Amino acid sequence: MTTFLDDGVRSRAGKCGASRLALWLCAALLLAVGAPEASGALLTSDETDIPDVGEPFDVKAFEAYSLPAGKNADSLYLLAQRSLVKLDHKRAAFARSEAAEKSARQAALLGWGEANDDVRKWLDANEKALGAWKSGTMWAEAIEVPLRELNFESDLPVSNDARTFVKLALAKASQLTHEEQTAEAWTWYRATLRASRHLGMRGGVVERMVGADVYRLARDPILNWAACTQVSAADLRQALDDIVAIDSMTAPLSRSLKVEYLGVRHSINLVLTNLRKEHPFVAVAIRQSGRPEQMMRVANLYFANWLANADRPRSQRRPRIDKEVGLFEPAPGSPRLPPPRVLKKLIAMQLSGLEPNMGVIKSPIVDYALPGMMFLFDTVDQDQVNRAAVITGLALQLYLRDHGRFPQAVSELVSARYLKILPRDPYGNGESIHYRLESKPPERAVVWSVGLGGISEAGELPAAKGDDRSTSDTVFEITAARQSPLSTK
Repeated sequence: MTTFLDDGVRSRAGKCGASRLALWLCAALLLAVGAPEASGALLTSDETDIPDVGEPFDVKAFEAYSLPAGKNADSLYLLAQRSLVKLDHKRAAFARSEAAEKSARQAALLGWGEANDDVRKWLDANEKALGAWKSGTMWAEAIEVPLRELNFESDLPVSNDARTFVKLALAKASQLTHEEQTAEAWTWYRATLRASRHLGMRGGVVERMVGADVYRLARDPILNWAACTQVSAADLRQALDDIVAIDSMTAPLSRSLKVEYLGVRHSINLVLTNLRKEHPFVAVAIRQSGRPEQMMRVANLYFANWLANADRPRSQRRPRIDKEVGLFEPAPGSPRLPPPRVLKKLIAMQLSGLEPNMGVIKSPIVDYALPGMMFLFDTVDQDQVNRAAVITGLALQLYLRDHGRFPQAVSELVSARYLKILPRDPYGNGESIHYRLESKPPERAVVWSVGLGGISEAGELPAAKGDDRSTSDTVFEITAARQSPLSTK
């Protein structure tokens, strides 16, 4: 759970990722900074005309979903954690661990020859843990926290260690590719992508964001693997079939929002329980103030708005001009929204202890703030770009193996039956992902999305490549390798 995050906080949330409580504390801080005139203030009687829209979906039926441990991939992920050996990030060993982290990423991107001795030892030490984790990736479903129990204090151990396992798996794939065991290497890439879909399958904001980041980490290593000359057409055909199947595992955004809504409902009750234990008289005052009921009305209104837009194409969503309110213009048939001045009050509304002068007790144990979701829409759209790049990139490499050249037009991937349908550009207006065949040698193709700004720039490649990935977030170079692009040091 969190609130409206700027890019810097969103980035930090993506890196630390899996602590719901940490993100909630970020929310409380941002509310206090971003809306000081409203933070913690009770709405006055003339400002509480919050429409009672009721529950935004069938909560009882949705909450009833459960998954037995014997069918839950997270049970194996948790088993794998018991034997996981992490890099030592204590102060004395920080520099060495940081170097190993960078070396592991370089090994995943550029080849096993980039792996230093610490990475090689780290991978060997985690053979058992990786085996259990990989077994979990093959299961069909996963759920980290039972839906009836989810709240802002919920621990997310699987999400917390997801990136560690993925870094190890990508390093393992690089090692196997170096040893020319390309088919076996693919099974590790496949495991990372399946794990990424498990994370957001029945999770809320945090799990969905971590899952998207896991896919991003695997994206460029997979595109580089596909460009290796030792990777055969048979390898690519299997990989393409797997990736299309994995893509279908992606949960709709509406499901993630519903999971988060359950967390909101449960958290309001949890806050009141905490108050009764620590500030019993304040808890009575809170009940009498009507604040919990107000909070649920606000949650119902906001989630109804988000859910009405969740599964619509980006081009059909219309964010309100005033970005502070974090909502879309009402879709046909969806609830009306209060006036802007009231909406600005609502984004800073908190449920917390009250001082005698009706001020707010700033205590992370009892504070609660309504989450914001607009950044999640952007995260899911970018995840769709990454998925489109991997699917299209592998199809192009397979076409190259079969025909000795890239197609003149991306539509040939469908007419030649490499793909049933071309992936869409979520930032466009319904068109497929964009494609250009470069005329200058070496032969290469460019796949791109128009991106957040909606301007294609003709798929212009970045002048300099980042230090942790081989392409930008929206433009992807697919090369016809004359020799393996992976280091063979």
